[in-house]
Amino acid sequence: MLWSGSKRCRWICIGCDDGFVVGKVVRVADGDIVRLVVRDADGLVVGDVVGLILAQPVINNQPITGSLPEATFLQTAIVDINCTDAVDPVNGRVAVNLVDVTSSPSPGHCSACFQVFNLNTAVPNEWKLYFVPGDLDYFTASRYDIRVQCKDSADMLSPLVIIGINVIPNAPPYFSPIYQTINITNSGNRTAGFSIYTATAVDTNSDSLFYTMTTSVTSDIFQINSATGEITLIKPLGGLCRNNLLIYIEAVDNVNPERARLTLNINFLQMNLPAVITNMNRVVSIQENRNVKRIPVNRFDIYQPNFSCTLTVQVSTMQTKITYNPIEGAIDISTLNYEVDSNTNITVQCTDGLCLSTTKWLYIQILDVNDVPSLNPPSQSLTASEGFINTVPNLIVKDEDVNDPHKFEIVSITPVTAGFEIYPDTGRLITTVDFRVDKNNQIVLDFLIAAEDTKGKESTNNVSIRLTVYDINDHRPKLDKSSFEFTLEECHPLGVLAQLTATDEDGGNNAQITYENIIKGPITVSSNGTISLTSPPVAGSFTTLESYAVDKGLNPGVLKSPTPAVITVIGIPCPTVSTIPPVTDVPTPSIVPPTTPVPQPTLPPNERKNNVKDMLWIAGSCVLGLLIAAILIFILYRCHKAARSRQRNISKSMTDLTPRKREKPIKLDKVRRRSSVMAENPPDAPKQTQNDYFNNDVKDTYRENYKKKDLPSAVETT
Repeated sequence: MLWSGSKRCRWICIGCDDGFVVGKVVRVADGDIVRLVVRDADGLVVGDVVGLILAQPVINNQPITGSLPEATFLQTAIVDINCTDAVDPVNGRVAVNLVDVTSSPSPGHCSACFQVFNLNTAVPNEWKLYFVPGDLDYFTASRYDIRVQCKDSADMLSPLVIIGINVIPNAPPYFSPIYQTINITNSGNRTAGFSIYTATAVDTNSDSLFYTMTTSVTSDIFQINSATGEITLIKPLGGLCRNNLLIYIEAVDNVNPERARLTLNINFLQMNLPAVITNMNRVVSIQENRNVKRIPVNRFDIYQPNFSCTLTVQVSTMQTKITYNPIEGAIDISTLNYEVDSNTNITVQCTDGLCLSTTKWLYIQILDVNDVPSLNPPSQSLTASEGFINTVPNLIVKDEDVNDPHKFEIVSITPVTAGFEIYPDTGRLITTVDFRVDKNNQIVLDFLIAAEDTKGKESTNNVSIRLTVYDINDHRPKLDKSSFEFTLEECHPLGVLAQLTATDEDGGNNAQITYENIIKGPITVSSNGTISLTSPPVAGSFTTLESYAVDKGLNPGVLKSPTPAVITVIGIPCPTVSTIPPVTDVPTPSIVPPTTPVPQPTLPPNERKNNVKDMLWIAGSCVLGLLIAAILIFILYRCHKAARSRQRNISKSMTDLTPRKREKPIKLDKVRRRSSVMAENPPDAPKQTQNDYFNNDVKDTYRENYKKKDLPSAVETT
């Protein structure tokens, strides 16, 4: 059986019989082929085998053990591995290989943390086991068994060798003592960069330490050097505004999670402290409409380089009225108005440039004071009609007090204004009597009005009111004559019969009179009161009409006369002039105006007078020419037709002068009697639509109604 190893070899026959002899070694080339010849006892060659029988390399320094600190963070050589070539121990080259790594108690931990290197190529057999930086953890893996094997140049392997590596645990840092107290003098003047304290932790492994700190109150004044543990100021120490502080310092290495802790109790001597305000946290009551009130800010502070206060006013509308006066060191409050401004709370915080005081409060309460009311406008003008005056001036009372009713009053009463009163609540001016002015005249009255509030009994300023009282239409027109009777023949000429006239005790437009324009039968009454005959009366007719006199009053309106003018017209036949014999079958003659004058009827006794208006009417008729001629032609035609009818009747009664049986004679005495009765007892006047406010028989009703009526007034405000 044969083993091959290095090219330099020695032959060994294992299992050969005694009868066999090993032949010589035949070298074909250096290490290329070696032939072993086997002969029997007779020297005959039994056979040969080509191969190599080599020796194993040897790791000499066994057992191999080492230790590794847990806090190892760099590549570190742990142990040496001395391997030699069995053939050439001096110059033979070998290589050591890492087979595997076993960790305990946790298998597989940090298995890539170990490697075998020969960093010194000049000494080929000096191999070392190195630690490659990794996650060493004593509690996870405190023991590593590393198997290695050496190989020579003929790839001959040495037996496996186990290298035992023990992990040395790392101790955490610690402070001793863990609580210290220090005093810092002249603290109020210490500036940035001043060293407060240097913390030093103990680490038995001499590991690098990392320092951190926190404070018992939030502060940005201190800092700590993470490498050295020195605590310094980054701002003036006076801004700390307290005389004591706790600083908590921690130190930690890069191996152990445990931290070293130190509590540093620092007393700051001669320290700047916040101002202490002594007169806040209270309610301040201020009367309205008073001058500026100043509230000083009383405080105690050792160090006061730049003292000032900041105010926060809760009600936004009051922010401009409550301010801080830095020169006086006080709170200024402007004039307040109870009805407009609001009670408010103020927060006050003061500072000396470094320290803020504790926040204080001040509650401002506004006290109500009775305000003097004012009355406007200063002057105004009103108009009213005579009678029971009832008018409302435009009086505007301004009173800032809420729920403070006011009462109006007339400041002074004169004999002229003695009948006037004012409603206290509304300012309405009224009269308690029927106030009258002269015909077509007016009266100007001057009043001084004031108002007084209820709570404080404060009176307003006086305002003037000028009241002009006008005459009103309070008299009905009266007809001078209320009965007219006319007995007219059918042939009575057309024209003016009479003129209505009336009087009115009012003046101006109130006394301008017109008459109702009425047309009935042959009679017409025009608006100017003219009574005219506009068509011939019919014999036996009886026409009656009525016309009222009406004034042109505007306030309270037009008025009619108490009774109308009653106009009666009685129609009678014209007197007979000649007898015309009856004519039969005679053509109708053409109409020819009579050449003889028409006899003038005798007017009733009460109408016999020369009427100038009638003459004017006749003159006007002549001027109207063609119109009058046309009317006369129409009248003549009718008269001619009527005459022919009478002629027939006369011819039939020539032999008998007694009245016709079908024709009832007119009894003039009875007609006159009837007209006289109507004149003495005229028919009742129709009910007028215009109310009569001033007739004596309705005055009582007027007083009750009219005094409640608000008449329009023209108010002029200045």
